[in-house]
Amino acid sequence: MIKFFRHIRQSMINQNRTKKYLLYAIGEIILVVIGILIALQINNWNENRKLVKAEIKALKELQEGFKAETLDLNINIEALTKASRSGTIILKQLKSDAPYHDSLSLHFASALQLTRLISNDGPYDMLKTKGLDLISNDSLRKKIINMHDNRYESLRIWEKGFFVSDRYIQEQCIELFDVVQFFDLSHEGIIDARMVPHDYEALKTNKRYQTMIRTYATQSRLFLMYTMSIKAKLKAIINDINNELKALSQ
Repeated sequence: MIKFFRHIRQSMINQNRTKKYLLYAIGEIILVVIGILIALQINNWNENRKLVKAEIKALKELQEGFKAETLDLNINIEALTKASRSGTIILKQLKSDAPYHDSLSLHFASALQLTRLISNDGPYDMLKTKGLDLISNDSLRKKIINMHDNRYESLRIWEKGFFVSDRYIQEQCIELFDVVQFFDLSHEGIIDARMVPHDYEALKTNKRYQTMIRTYATQSRLFLMYTMSIKAKLKAIINDINNELKALSQ
């Protein structure tokens, strides 16, 4: 009987030891799993921080490009405004049979001013290389893509095909004008362009020239409205980028 109780006692001791070992093993496994999860979480956090830093850098570069393009659009808007106004003045002068005066040389030049969008595509091209999804804000990303791939592209198409061609304007200037002045080095820079006609009186009956000026003035007004709409959307995107940069920096 004594042996029997000793056996039971030993069996219970062994069971307790087994339970302790199992609990210990389970505890070790849980600690290892927790350690792995923590390591993965830290790694994911580090990767996310790298992505956020890359996104912030990309947005800042895009923003600088948009600011530069806004300044370029301001110059184009001024030129298109002058072209429309000067074209109207010239046509009115010629139609009224008014005599020539020196101030008309400014309008002859301004009426045919050409504009070209100068865009900084480098940051956007770099973003496309890295992946457009780097911009995490879906709405902002779509606006940036639309500006570069649609609005800028439309602007360039207008510049190339919608306006009276550069070559035609140059041919008319050579044929009809003596002086075409764009620079005055004595004034250390660019001044208002001037064009003096060969024969001012002949321009009063030159239907080709008058049609060119009338067409260009109309096109300038249309182009001016489109350019101003792009500028307004650029301003909104720049503001959106500012807000996104603040959110990402928090």
